[in-house]
Amino acid sequence: MPASESVLDAANRSVDALQILAEFEGKAFGEMVQRIRCWDKDVLRARILERTEPLSSLPLDAAAEAIFRLKQLMGYVAYTEEDPKPHFEKAGAISNEFSKACRFGHTFEGSFGFSIECPLPSLNPPLPLEGNPLEVPFERQVMERIAVGLSDLRTATEADDIEPIVQNYHLGFNANVCQTLAEIYEEIGGRRIEYDFVWCAEISTVVAANWKPFIFQGRAHEILKEAARVLEKTEVHPDTRIHGRIVQLKSDFPPGKGEQGEFEHIITVVWEREKAQSLKVRVPLNPEEYRNACDAHKDGKRIQIKWSAREAGKVLGSYEIP
Repeated sequence: MPASESVLDAANRSVDALQILAEFEGKAFGEMVQRIRCWDKDVLRARILERTEPLSSLPLDAAAEAIFRLKQLMGYVAYTEEDPKPHFEKAGAISNEFSKACRFGHTFEGSFGFSIECPLPSLNPPLPLEGNPLEVPFERQVMERIAVGLSDLRTATEADDIEPIVQNYHLGFNANVCQTLAEIYEEIGGRRIEYDFVWCAEISTVVAANWKPFIFQGRAHEILKEAARVLEKTEVHPDTRIHGRIVQLKSDFPPGKGEQGEFEHIITVVWEREKAQSLKVRVPLNPEEYRNACDAHKDGKRIQIKWSAREAGKVLGSYEIP
């Protein structure tokens, strides 16, 4: 690399360095440039395809509606990440706040599409305890929810079954998100859309590492519409057991003995699912359970959580140490 930009051939030397990096990583030169540009952000890319070739333009009205739906999508996913219900009547304030923080990025060379940039506010979190990953920012959690939902949609399309989406709404898509994604497809005239991510390399997570691009087309649209219809009628969270390790503890107030549970205590667990990639699950706990969770986290123990029905918008869970 050149020592200074004032060096006569600084630009050429920088390009040579990037080409070497791209060859070493086994990636295209343009992709390597994009990764460097996205060092402080995650990017959702929606590339619109026409038959077998990339599309070069869209009717202005269709493009405007698609951008509006994408803005709506980001807000709905943020609200679902905060409160993972199967559906909601109206999104909370975080929906608008989150979508306003997102940026409309450059389209990509050789094709037409939309890039939604999600800036990551802090890339200098405190060092984690030994054996535990870094704390994952809320912004990355939102983008990962989209990735998990699209992965569920891939599975559902291949199996021709809506269950992978319906059963995993607490980690992926709920009815509102399903409906919004379906509307994006409708707004651009039923053209295929390739969804992909450029992940900030500063934050390494399992979901980001295992992500693969997904092409959204007719059958995926039908499955999402049906999944939305079913989730709109879903009121009870299916019982299941989650095994894993705690990677994050969050409490509004120290859970003292005299507290009656009016403060929020949340743990984040990496769910070590069999024959599937690990996923993060956020669970509210009462004060006593939260104190037990702190002890388990300190000792590096795995835990088990039994999910049950919903009550007042909160997921209830029982905490156990095997």
